[in-house]
Amino acid sequence: MLLGAFSQVLASWSGERHFTLNLTVFNRLPLHPAVPALVGDFTSTVLLECDLTPTEPFTARVSRLQQQLFADLEHRALSGVRVQRELARLHGAARALRPVVFTSHLAGGLEAGDSFTPVLPVQVVYGLSQTPQVSLDHQVYEQGGSLIMQWDTRDGLYPPGLLDEMFAANVALLNALCSDPRIWAATQHALAPVPQAAPTPLTPPTHDPLTSSATLHSLFEDRARQQPTAAALKAGGRTLTYHELEQRSAALAATLEVQRAAVVAVVLERGWEGVVAVLGVLRAGGAYLPIDPDVPAERLKLLLETSGATTVLTHPRRAHPHLHDTLTRLLPASAHLLSIEDAFLPAAAPVLAHPVQPTDLAYVIYTSGSTGLPKGVMIDHRGAVNTVLDVNARYGVGAGDVVLGVSALTFDLSVYDVFGTLAAGATLVLPDHAGRRDPRHWLALVQAHGVTVWNSVPALLGLLLDVVPGSAVLARLRLILLSGDWIPLPLMSRVLRELPAARVVSLGGATEASIWSVLYEVQALDPHWSSIPYGQAMTHQQLYVLDASLNPTPDHVPGELMIGGVGLALGYWRDAERTAERFFTTRARVSGCTAQAIWRGGCRAARWNCWAGLTVR
Repeated sequence: MLLGAFSQVLASWSGERHFTLNLTVFNRLPLHPAVPALVGDFTSTVLLECDLTPTEPFTARVSRLQQQLFADLEHRALSGVRVQRELARLHGAARALRPVVFTSHLAGGLEAGDSFTPVLPVQVVYGLSQTPQVSLDHQVYEQGGSLIMQWDTRDGLYPPGLLDEMFAANVALLNALCSDPRIWAATQHALAPVPQAAPTPLTPPTHDPLTSSATLHSLFEDRARQQPTAAALKAGGRTLTYHELEQRSAALAATLEVQRAAVVAVVLERGWEGVVAVLGVLRAGGAYLPIDPDVPAERLKLLLETSGATTVLTHPRRAHPHLHDTLTRLLPASAHLLSIEDAFLPAAAPVLAHPVQPTDLAYVIYTSGSTGLPKGVMIDHRGAVNTVLDVNARYGVGAGDVVLGVSALTFDLSVYDVFGTLAAGATLVLPDHAGRRDPRHWLALVQAHGVTVWNSVPALLGLLLDVVPGSAVLARLRLILLSGDWIPLPLMSRVLRELPAARVVSLGGATEASIWSVLYEVQALDPHWSSIPYGQAMTHQQLYVLDASLNPTPDHVPGELMIGGVGLALGYWRDAERTAERFFTTRARVSGCTAQAIWRGGCRAARWNCWAGLTVR
């Protein structure tokens, strides 16, 4: 029973269910009649296989473990030390190590006639064992009618606090086995008690998405009423005020005839037209699907067919004849192709028969399809609103800020560029389509418009820094948001060195969770880091690191990273099979008795210091 409890704790903290324990055994063989009178250390070892089947009750597991041990003891003449030597000879010393030991001094383990009664009535005050190649020695014995359990460990091999958590879990499990008969019938993953500290919000929530009626476009409409003459958008050599952008998008919305939450394809180059298009679609009650106009015709056809969009917004034929002709050829006759003209007649916002709700679909963004056919991720207004308001409140993004939008509409970073900027009353600056990949063009815009907020994948910031003659050129950048890819430590070191006045934030998550779910503000680099910490969950979002049975892994133990909370997508557009595969509801211990919706992304991560952060392994 003690072996079973110890092996359960080891399985929980190592992330392994199949491993070998090193057991010490009393091996005083009766080779001579005088052997029982000998005094000495007759300790040997036996290597015990532990295979913890996930669905096996604890009673069955310890019974099987006992049978395995008895079978192994039949061969104890060939000691575990000799077995390790053979393993080292065949596979190398590293493969032969079995550094975790279980040592039992219980009387039941002694042979008949032996006695463990001390000769002198002594009390053990302090004890220590030190054995080469042993990192943890679990020792048990009886004293005064009590079970004594102690661990001798090698200092420096384990992170601070980890052994204390493991030991506490071992004691708690033994107490539970003594007090609750149901534990004996429990399966492996319901046994090890994992301390779950409640995550402390990085900043107090400033909004409640569960009670708010805000939508992405209503945030913009509020700002347009508050500051109609302020610059909302600068692109293509022109500036649109909040009032002008409101008028143009309202005119487009009045032109569109779409059902509530119907998908409208937006096939446009980045520029003012794209912003007008997505706002117009949302204000008409629809959901926008951005498609890169430069994609090959085959990909364009695939996206249009799989999306089922019957309305497509694009450039006028006179400006982009080839794109216009391609769309005309690919779309069915029943589809409606509408050009975003240079000017729309002023119009009031449309009166919708069914006003848009926060839980309505806001946009569909197709993933790259690197692992197969692209998936259309469905995000509702509530999830995206929660993310943009969280970032704006956390970092004080407001009317005095200028954001450079270097991400295409097909990349969900653009959702913050457009709607986060407009919700804050700030100004969005967009590169020309021809200069969308030119860092010199970005630099010119940064200088010309006094850009204060940069939001991109790390590589694009690296390109910008490569063309900057000096850090003073970027002195007005006060907030740098990096996400979408691994952040190289040398790049982060350079950013901190060359832009010391800027707040630098690493963000992560998935398209399936409303842009971002986790963040970590980098103020300095720890020389021991191999990567930037993944960070903490953002407001009203949850991150879990779970084992194969969807129970939490302890701190430091790698598991599968999963995301929950209001940012979770509605699923994959017109793909029920993959939605069921990746989105599910669990009643595992992550949420007590409350059902929790979770998205499984397939990434590996580990909790670090009880929600101080999540570090990807």
